[in-house]
Amino acid sequence: MPHLKEEVRIACALINAFGKRVKDHPLVNEIINDIYLKHDAPNYLCEFVIQNNLNQRRAAFQAINSSEGFQQFPILSYEDLLIMSLGPYQVTQARSYYGEHLKENGTFFIEVYEDFEVDYNLNQYNIVVCDPWLTRAKILSRHQSNRIYFVYILLNNSLKNRNKLVGHYCSCIVGKRTLGCCAHVMCIVWYMGWARHQEIQPPAAFLDQVIISDEEED
Repeated sequence: MPHLKEEVRIACALINAFGKRVKDHPLVNEIINDIYLKHDAPNYLCEFVIQNNLNQRRAAFQAINSSEGFQQFPILSYEDLLIMSLGPYQVTQARSYYGEHLKENGTFFIEVYEDFEVDYNLNQYNIVVCDPWLTRAKILSRHQSNRIYFVYILLNNSLKNRNKLVGHYCSCIVGKRTLGCCAHVMCIVWYMGWARHQEIQPPAAFLDQVIISDEEED
């Protein structure tokens, strides 16, 4: 293509002349600060969960629902979600997970850790929390219908707002990350901290049929 270089130069000139200028997101400084603080942070909550085999323990957890037991979880802003997930992608995925989960089960199954020595146990794993509150949620995999992931979220009740969220871990393949979070963690945080305080409706059934029809045609 002998004219490729010239055509690229013309395209660049047109973009420079008429294209919309790229601007930083309003939350860019807060997101960068979060990256700076967490990019090398180990996931001590993951170690605590695995070493104590919490995925297999039932007696230590007490089920709660949206009408009671959620008072400890902070009310978050949409901006809080964007900062935690380092952008909008996982937040968008969270609503999709929410809709699919409701169609399968009708609700989330969320539990709170009731071990009276939780403060002492956490300290052994370098987790210093004055007033800990550990929740566990079960969420279905989007890719394997028979697989369930466990999501753990640790709160420090001595703090406020987004700062109360001091740790998270998911049993999925990328659930150990401390910089940002997986879609399963964001789905639970999105629901408990934001969506249940909004008038959020799950996707309409007829939209599913449209999507299915499109996939079949493809």
